[in-house]
Amino acid sequence: MNPLVSVCIPTFNGELFIKETIECILNQTYQPIEVIISDDNSGDQTLAIAEEMLTGSGLPFQIWRHDRLGLGQNWNYCVSKAQGKYIKFLLQDDRIYPQCIKELVQIFESNPHRKIGMTFCLREIKYSDDARLEPIYHNLTEGWTKLETINYGYNLLNDPLLLAPPLNKIGEPTNTLILRSVFDRVGNFDADLQQLIDLDMWLRIMGHYQIGFTPQVLAEFRVHRGQFSQINSNSGNAWLDSWRLFFKMLGHPDYNFLPGKVKQSLARLCLEGMTEVTAELYQLRTENHHLNQEIMTLGQKNADLGKEVETIGKQLQEAHDRLLEAQSAFLSLAETETKLQDISQELEKVYGLYRSSVEQVQSLSSQMTEINQNLRQTQDNLAQSNSLVASQQATIDYLSQTLQETEERLTKENEAIRIDRDQKLEELSQTNIALENALTRIKAMESSKFWQLRTQWISFKQRLGLSTE
Repeated sequence: MNPLVSVCIPTFNGELFIKETIECILNQTYQPIEVIISDDNSGDQTLAIAEEMLTGSGLPFQIWRHDRLGLGQNWNYCVSKAQGKYIKFLLQDDRIYPQCIKELVQIFESNPHRKIGMTFCLREIKYSDDARLEPIYHNLTEGWTKLETINYGYNLLNDPLLLAPPLNKIGEPTNTLILRSVFDRVGNFDADLQQLIDLDMWLRIMGHYQIGFTPQVLAEFRVHRGQFSQINSNSGNAWLDSWRLFFKMLGHPDYNFLPGKVKQSLARLCLEGMTEVTAELYQLRTENHHLNQEIMTLGQKNADLGKEVETIGKQLQEAHDRLLEAQSAFLSLAETETKLQDISQELEKVYGLYRSSVEQVQSLSSQMTEINQNLRQTQDNLAQSNSLVASQQATIDYLSQTLQETEERLTKENEAIRIDRDQKLEELSQTNIALENALTRIKAMESSKFWQLRTQWISFKQRLGLSTE
């Protein structure tokens, strides 16, 4: 009889694709399976759709709804409710092909003498909107130097390309099958991680088990703007998560199995990364300085325009006063034709000056509006830049402290190894001295008169044919 497989589906607001996900379970050629849905307090129709499709399907299923736990804890909760020998993760927006579970279980069951902890297959990328992955993340397994049907985890960890992009050369949970007891040995998913939470688990499994692989494409990984990986990538959490995992690999007890040369390479990689971050921070500070200078320049221009507007305002007031005087003169001298013509000409000049001044004020007002908009935009950019500088400075301080602690720990380990080596050399020296003393005593005994007489006695007995015992 085939062993039970628990299909674990952690969900959160997944109504858009959950129907396709459930359909692919119903189409599996492998039996028996159970379905475990752990919902992280969705606010849409995810659970209603899933329950409607599973009811009457003939598959045993459990639906657990709980308060918001977050990505990692929701995965762990799903595993805690599973009863199967094997755990088949299926994320809410992914699909697996009909032969997927059967083929992955077959690798386990056909190699009972091998200590296999996880099997995985190739997966196909499905784009649902304009979100895209970089080409390097399409064929992940090409990142390994060598990949066989059964791989020793130690060999994978010692692969010279282990730390080269892409870091996750296995894939997502949807294209894996995990032995249930693995979680008892290596622990749960690390809820402190977000983007590389699956890679952390794959590495810990490699540290204790063998890894099975089939080159068949048996799963479909969907890419869209609403998925966690895209959100993390756009927000910068993915970049921070890589640093969290690197420093966990360097100093956490979960990674005591990691080869020393890998930790050395990882430490160099962290140091290079910190150098790049420092250079970027310096560039941001330089840009910040330039923005401050630009704000000062715009402020000065704004002040100059204010003065110019004030001057034009005075000119307008003077023109207005002259207009009033001209109107008064026109009323008082309306009876004189000659003076009337002069006043009319003066009025035309005054009106011309007035219109010209009004146009200048309108032009200057438009310029001031544009400058104020630029000033507000520049201030917003400066605020964002200052926020990014503060965030990266905090990250550098944290990374520097962690790297310093790692270097101190490695120094202590090297000192302990040196002391142990010196002790072993001292013990070897004492042993050589004792051996030389023993040889000296033997030579002294052989040269003594008693030994010579014993040798003559044995020779005499041999000539007589007697036993020398």
